[in-house]
Amino acid sequence: MIEIDLLPKGREASDETRRGSLRILYLRSLLADPWVATAGLVSLASLSTAAVLFVADAKRAKSLQRELAAAAQDSVIYAALIGQTEALSARRDSIAGRAAVIGEIDARRYDWPRTLDEVAAALPAEAWLTHVEQLPSSGPVRFRVEGKASSNFALTRFWNALESSRSIGDVQLVSTEHVVEGLDEGAAHDVYYFVLEAVQVNPPVGELDMVVLFDAPAGRGR
Repeated sequence: MIEIDLLPKGREASDETRRGSLRILYLRSLLADPWVATAGLVSLASLSTAAVLFVADAKRAKSLQRELAAAAQDSVIYAALIGQTEALSARRDSIAGRAAVIGEIDARRYDWPRTLDEVAAALPAEAWLTHVEQLPSSGPVRFRVEGKASSNFALTRFWNALESSRSIGDVQLVSTEHVVEGLDEGAAHDVYYFVLEAVQVNPPVGELDMVVLFDAPAGRGR
């Protein structure tokens, strides 16, 4: 069988040349139109700007992630410090409260000795005490004195002396009872049972008698 190529040689090459020429003509036509050229440049600039912004946003996102991790770590450290500070503050308040209680007790450690001394000084020879107790009170310290007196005059002198005391105030007679004792022994005598209530009063500092009870050892200051 004999085959004959009827196509002219170089036909394929000429088609490629024509297509290239058409592309060049198309590009020239586009560039020749100013609107098309402007739109192309704007599109190119937009793509460039978008690429730059994308890269910048990616870098900023990484930076923000690092800052967020650092802030989270700092928050953990600060939370521990805040917890320690609160614990120290609570301990300080507890110590301050205890110190205040101790200071209050220390400031009043002489109240009862002074009160009992005033009661003993006011007690006449015709009266004697049987009971002394502190009463519940939300204000000044209130106390009760129970005893016996040989007469109403002795009770009255005792009452007046307590009211004149520098460390005792608001003296009130709660009750009194007249009884006769010693009938069985044949030596009957009148006795007046009494109950008085009063409050402790802090006298002015200038009226307190400051007495040195113990001398300081030699070589030490007072």
